[in-house]
Amino acid sequence: MAAIVHSFPFDPTYGYSLEQLLQIDVPSGPCDLADFWEATYTESRQTPLRLASRRIACKEQPGLEVFEVEFDSWGGRRIGAWLTVPHGVPIEQGMVVGHGYGGREGPDFDLPGPVLFFEADNPELQGTNMSLIDKQSQLDQFTGTDGYIRWSPLFPRMALTDGAKFVADNGGTSGAYWLMDAIASHQPKALKDERLREIQFWKLTVTEKDGRKSAVLACRADSGEKPAIIQRIEYTDFDLPEIDLWVGPMDEKHFVIMLPSEY
Repeated sequence: MAAIVHSFPFDPTYGYSLEQLLQIDVPSGPCDLADFWEATYTESRQTPLRLASRRIACKEQPGLEVFEVEFDSWGGRRIGAWLTVPHGVPIEQGMVVGHGYGGREGPDFDLPGPVLFFEADNPELQGTNMSLIDKQSQLDQFTGTDGYIRWSPLFPRMALTDGAKFVADNGGTSGAYWLMDAIASHQPKALKDERLREIQFWKLTVTEKDGRKSAVLACRADSGEKPAIIQRIEYTDFDLPEIDLWVGPMDEKHFVIMLPSEY
C-alpha cells in the first residue's frame, strides 16, 4: 500500500497507509468524558483573561482591522492569536480558526470576519494541547544540519545550522534574528577567551511581569561557571521561557550557532 505523501517534519500517519487508517474503528470514549470536560470548562471560565490587544497595519486589506491578541487561559497559559474585524459591518457572530498541524504565520483574509486565528506558537486552546506538534517538539527534531546558513552581511564569519535558523524564523511574532545578531555581536569579546573559542554555551531566559516580557542573554564557557557575557533585553516577544544555543568553530575564522542537539 502506498504511503500518504505529506510535507510535515513528522509522520502524522504513524506509519499507516490510507487504506489502513480507514479500517480503524472509532474507539469508545471514557465513561467520565463529559464530566471531565464540564469541570475543565468551569475551571477555565474562572481564569481572569488579562486580555491585551494591539492593532497592526494591514494596507493590503483596507476593509479589515487586524489585531494581535493575547489572553490567559486554563492554568494561566498565555494564548496568542490574530483577530480580523470588518469595517462598518454589524457584529452578530464570529469564527475561531486553529493553526492545524503545520502552524500558522498569520490570519487568512478570505474568511468573513470577525475571525480569531490561533498562532502555532501558542497551540494550547483553553489549556488543552490541540496540536500534535508544538514548537519545543519541533526543536527536538533537529539532531544535525544539512548545511550552514549565513543570515547577515554584518556577520560574514557567522552561520546558523538548520535548528538555529528555525529559532530565528519562528522565535516570536517577528522572528528572532535579533537573538542571532546579539550572539554574533559579542564574538569580538568572546573570542578573546581561549575557552570560548572552543565552545560557547549561550542561554536566553525570558521572564514576564505585568504582561510584558524581558530577557537575559548569558554566555558561559562551562556549566556552573559565572557568565563571561551578560546582556539584558528590556523587551522581547520570544515565546519560549528559555532556550540554549551553542557556538562552535567551523574552522579557524568561522563560527556556527547551533542547538545543543545538533552538536
